[in-house]
Amino acid sequence: MTMATTHAALLGYPLAVTIGTLLGFAMARVAFLRSAIGPVLTGLRSLPAVVWVPVAVLWLGLDDAVMYAVFVLGAAPAVAGGVGADYVSGLKQGWAFSWRALLAAELIASWDSSPDTLPTVLLAALLVLTVGIAVDLLLFTPLAKRTGLAKRNRPVKRNREELELSD
Repeated sequence: MTMATTHAALLGYPLAVTIGTLLGFAMARVAFLRSAIGPVLTGLRSLPAVVWVPVAVLWLGLDDAVMYAVFVLGAAPAVAGGVGADYVSGLKQGWAFSWRALLAAELIASWDSSPDTLPTVLLAALLVLTVGIAVDLLLFTPLAKRTGLAKRNRPVKRNREELELSD
């Protein structure tokens, strides 16, 4: 993972959160925007964020701006979709989508097909996993607990009588 990738994640994610949050709030308040942009956001959320890598390269050239674009285009739709429903989940999904795409782009860009690169690729995959777990444990889990959303996402415990009545 290069310094440019880290920089893109640290600056691109807050930019994506800002854009996604503003867009989500605008859609929640303005019915026309919700009708016009809602289906587009749903479509964008269904795209793997790595799809934006070749688009950004063609659009911006081989530059660090590609990493920022991939991060923002991957995260902002997920964040916007989470506004009002489950904002923390939208934040989490936006981070995960963009982080994976960013690292996939870096691996693709630095790929060397010689067998000697396998340990490097596996180490990069382990690093992606480690950072993903750390961000979830250090950022999103405490945020969900603080906002009360952690309780809402737990499975409902029911006793035997309730289960028999619901059948």
